[in-house]
Amino acid sequence: MAKPKQETLPKLHGGSLYRHEYAHTVYTIALLGATDRVLADAFDVSEETIQQWKHDHPEFATACKKGRIFSDMYVSQSLYGRAVGFEREEEQAAVHQGRVVRYKINKYYPPDPTSAIFWLKARAGWKDRNADEEQGAQGNNFTRIERVYVTLGKDPGGTQEIQQERKKPGRPKTKTKTKGQSPPD
Repeated sequence: MAKPKQETLPKLHGGSLYRHEYAHTVYTIALLGATDRVLADAFDVSEETIQQWKHDHPEFATACKKGRIFSDMYVSQSLYGRAVGFEREEEQAAVHQGRVVRYKINKYYPPDPTSAIFWLKARAGWKDRNADEEQGAQGNNFTRIERVYVTLGKDPGGTQEIQQERKKPGRPKTKTKTKGQSPPD
């Protein structure tokens, strides 16, 4: 049995498969967050061809970039909402006296710590510190000193300084001494 004849696109601009209407198409696909691999599949070409089209056709590159900006903004807005919490109106249904009754409620979604951490990493340059970085060049001999000021009701001076020394591995040792003044703000 003979293979069905595949339809080929007309070759423009020195052998390229590119058509000017692709700029509008790539914008629409990029709005959905498409990667170059997805674009290549959509146009039935290789990723290298997509890269070449971006290089050779500024309107294609611009449309791709603009579409991705809007999709990134939408995701960013959604992630921000999850990070800080949000309220949304929702429709619910209930059966009342044998009838289905629909009503709207405002539902509150509390902040999500994982989303907040992800947001801070992406937008504020926040980096995780792991145990290897804290150990320093001498391995487990690294000592970390923290000062914490605590206001105590019974302390006439009003403030106590607690200094902790931590050596890995092991339990923290705590030394306490009373200070006469509050810590500077």
